[in-house]
Amino acid sequence: MKKILLIICLLGLAVPQLQSQMLDWGVRWGVNYTKLTPKQDEWKSEGHQINYTVGLYFHSKRSKSNHFVQPEVMISKRGGAIRYVGESRIEQNRYKLTKGNVTQRNAYYGDVALTIGYYLGSGRIRVYAGPMFSYKLGASQRGEGLADAWFQQASAPVVINYYVGAGFNMGRLGADLRYERNFSSLGEILPNGHTLNDTVQNIQFTLSYQLNSNRGKRYFAL
Repeated sequence: MKKILLIICLLGLAVPQLQSQMLDWGVRWGVNYTKLTPKQDEWKSEGHQINYTVGLYFHSKRSKSNHFVQPEVMISKRGGAIRYVGESRIEQNRYKLTKGNVTQRNAYYGDVALTIGYYLGSGRIRVYAGPMFSYKLGASQRGEGLADAWFQQASAPVVINYYVGAGFNMGRLGADLRYERNFSSLGEILPNGHTLNDTVQNIQFTLSYQLNSNRGKRYFAL
């Protein structure tokens, strides 16, 4: 409930910004530097892994205001490796867990984000935060034997995330650095007893390019 209320509050802040705006749109692409941190003591993170992200953004700003709203639609890969450090055992007489074994997890998402931000000083530097809904496009796992086949099914269809970040504009080009983390669980429990409740910490670096040539074209919404 607290998570839902927070997202509603963020959307409430965004709505007043959607009237008589200046609209820009373009493409974003870059890398995700992802770390999976299991909450179960028997599993440990293997550190960060480089993944990718690419998509579109729509930047909306009032001409006399430093506030802006930026919806985004992205395709992203977030994955990482974890190591089993518990005692070797067999669950349900089928699923083997071997001490020291490394499991690789990859998930592919369609990310829908709502960035709410503010321009500093001359208007080139911006800071922002927002919610992001990640819709599962696919998922795979290697390393836990028979349980691997269950990973796609056990992964949550939608993961709720939040992010904070900063960016810099130079003409049509932009650069962004942001920190992302999941609000909700990644999924359910695999047959070998491994719960998919990892904390996903993602550092994202992207470049962007504005595609519309008439920067600051006014439109009216809502």
